[in-house]
Amino acid sequence: MELSESKLDGIALIGFRLQADSVNPDFFTLMAYGERDFPVRDGVQIVFFTEPALAAKVCEYWPEEIRRLAKASLEIDLVCDVAKALHIIKNEDQDDSSILLNCLNTFFDLVVATGHACPKGYERALSRLADRLTFEREFATFLEQEHVSRSDILDAFLWCMGSIAANAKLITNNEAISDAVRML
Repeated sequence: MELSESKLDGIALIGFRLQADSVNPDFFTLMAYGERDFPVRDGVQIVFFTEPALAAKVCEYWPEEIRRLAKASLEIDLVCDVAKALHIIKNEDQDDSSILLNCLNTFFDLVVATGHACPKGYERALSRLADRLTFEREFATFLEQEHVSRSDILDAFLWCMGSIAANAKLITNNEAISDAVRML
């Protein structure tokens, strides 16, 4: 299990905004963090939920050793603004607020949890972009220098989303929705 592999420091509540017209996150997950970050799972499925109030219930999917790291009241630690990240990939030359970088780093951890191997070209493009964005907000020059098109980045980003959605379980009002596609 994850506990023997790494030291854990806590649990983060992460929101995801998919709808461009949404103001708040559309759904959430919990991520254990420390030496290695990993999401809450029910078997092989990553557990997502529709309301922050369900976080305590979702924590029950983890063993006690991890659950005890949860704060009594979890606040949203990070919002992955997927809708804005898609806009940045398609239209912007900079990631001034680290929106794209935050999505990429979170997606990397979630894809690892799916057990799917990211296609090499996608993994390379996204990893190099994330490395660039870690130190420099401007990335249009990087795309040009690396001969990577925006559509290549978009395809890789969407592949990650599909991989995550294919291994997702969505909890709403304390009931699981078996069809993960409904969360999209």
